[in-house]
Parts: sequence; C-alpha cells; structure tokens
Amino acid sequence: MRDPNQKLLREIIVVVVLKLVALVALWMAFVQDRQVPVSGEEAAGRLLMDRGTRQ
Repeated sequence: MRDPNQKLLREIIVVVVLKLVALVALWMAFVQDRQVPVSGEEAAGRLLMDRGTRQ
C-alpha cells in the first residue's frame, strides 16, 4: 500500500497545477491584449495631484 503522504502530495500538486492552468487561461482570455493608453503628461499629473483632489 502507498504512503498516504505521497498520495496527499500528488493530489495537492495536481490541484495547484490545475489552478495555475485556469489562471493562465483566464489571463489569456481577458487581460493579455488589453492596454490602457496613458500619456506622460497625464501620468505625471496624476502622480503630482494633491491627495485631497484625487478621485
């Protein structure tokens, strides 16, 4: 009979790999090609904005 610890370790590895595959699939489906155009002036303006006026 196999050691229960080996079986548990194998099951944990399988679950982690499946979760990573699902995460990569979701990223490829929804995030990979998305870009937000930001100019240098706009970025500088947001960084230098007073905290009281930040939206």
